[in-house]
Amino acid sequence: MLDDVVLRSAFKRAHEIVRARVITDATEAAGLSEPDPTILVNLSRAGGSLRPE
Repeated sequence: MLDDVVLRSAFKRAHEIVRARVITDATEAAGLSEPDPTILVNLSRAGGSLRPE
């Protein structure tokens, strides 16, 4: 059981590190500020427009 907990914690931490690095690399390469990707994801989820049609 302990090995499962340790493995899960290690996997979760690795995911967080990789995710943070991908976000950092993408924002730097695109010239975006840190909040910009979140805004763009929300805009995409809203169908490309935050204003009602």
